Amino acid sequence: RSVGQLGGVAGVDGLPSSNVLGYELVDGSRILVRPSGTEPKIKFYLETMIDVDPSDGDLDRLRSTADGRLSRLLESILQLSETGDR
Repeated sequence: RSVGQLGGVAGVDGLPSSNVLGYELVDGSRILVRPSGTEPKIKFYLETMIDVDPSDGDLDRLRSTADGRLSRLLESILQLSETGDR
């Protein structure tokens, strides 16, 4: 579930404006979509963040948690593209 569109006209996070669509999801993950500048294709960028306790030194577990979120997000996008749901 998207909680809002991030950009497309004005810049996002201090970046200059561009033809990028950005969506922020409930869990704080983001999907950025833009056309390629040199090829006839669309590029997707997926971002996720997890809270890190400075005393938690288990970086492998933290990376695994972030990787799991990204994998689920990618799977959801691929399912939507296969079914044509919007």
